[in-house]
Amino acid sequence: MDSRTLDVVEPVVSHAGGRDYYKEFLSTSRWLGADMRKARSEWLSGKGEEASQTLFRFEMMLKGITCFANGHNHPGLAADDADRDFRPELSIVQAALEDALRAGKQLCGDGDSLQLAVDILMLPEAKDDAFRVNYLVRETLQENPQQSLLALLSALDGVARMLRGMLEPGPVAGDQFTAVCAAVCRETLRSSCCNPLTAFEFREEFDAILLPHVLPTIASLDSPASGRVSFIAILSLLRLLHYIELIDAWNDEEGLGPVIVLLALLRSDGEAYAAFLSGDTSNWMATDFEEQYASLTPRQLRDRFDELHLQFEELKSLRELLESTGHQLDLELKKAFVQQIPPISAMLDPAAVMTSIRGSITLLRSFLQNAVVLLVREFNVGIEGDDIFGEFTSDATRSER
Repeated sequence: MDSRTLDVVEPVVSHAGGRDYYKEFLSTSRWLGADMRKARSEWLSGKGEEASQTLFRFEMMLKGITCFANGHNHPGLAADDADRDFRPELSIVQAALEDALRAGKQLCGDGDSLQLAVDILMLPEAKDDAFRVNYLVRETLQENPQQSLLALLSALDGVARMLRGMLEPGPVAGDQFTAVCAAVCRETLRSSCCNPLTAFEFREEFDAILLPHVLPTIASLDSPASGRVSFIAILSLLRLLHYIELIDAWNDEEGLGPVIVLLALLRSDGEAYAAFLSGDTSNWMATDFEEQYASLTPRQLRDRFDELHLQFEELKSLRELLESTGHQLDLELKKAFVQQIPPISAMLDPAAVMTSIRGSITLLRSFLQNAVVLLVREFNVGIEGDDIFGEFTSDATRSER
């Protein structure tokens, strides 16, 4: 996704009179309306402590399937044989979709029967047009989060049933694989409540900054030019760490397929964040600084010259750090996905594959943690990695490994 679409996020004014960029990125959305955002928050709060993580797993699994549709996001070098059998890839999608359905049904609760969602059209009453129309209208209502989730699960359940038949003995064509991924993407995109299909969409229930020192340090920045890019950089790096936590906590008995889909998500979003950090952040800072400069009168410029010069030097340093982080993140992703994790065609031993995956994401986690620490230290030099992360691996230790 083009990060320039972030400009459509509604400005939020803080109590001090400036813009509250943290609240903007978490509580506003380009997909959810204000009423649905509020309803989603209230609905989720009534589901218990584990509900937000279950919803995160559900939504990210669906987004991962969309990312997995593109061969670039698969481990190893992208295969160029379009006529090969796509059964392994489709089996991975099936496992991920079944996992997403289990998580979604868990969120719905025991009172909602999803097993009848497709079968109801086979009932004797369904021979009547009025019955079918009324059923389909009710089926597609999305006036609240529960209805939206049920509608999405019903559609995904139909895709899963078709998948089971497609994986009968015989080769799977590439367009069949792509069509299934596109169907999941389309149904997810239609959801009024559970649509995570963009790299720069942050949610309060998933992305609130709870680590010590991070939020107070970035929130204390007076300069809009540094505050806005610093917040989205931190949120992006922490979101990637959240993906890694989800992968690392995976139970091997749950199968390899969903993990491969989550890796596709990690690579897709990671490359989007890397491109933003190494490129767009410079434009954002330049634009914000230019607006600040243009708003001053000649007398104000003269009186604040030293202050503006210092701010300019600080922005140059921040720009260099963010550009370096972006370029290094891109290299770390290539190292993990091209050199360390085997391609799907070579995944013969699931235990060995999980070992290589965990080894690669351990190194990637260390890099991301260090990137967060360096960004915080740009504004608070006394902060150390152990002050922010409970289990922190320094750059020196990571290099030794």
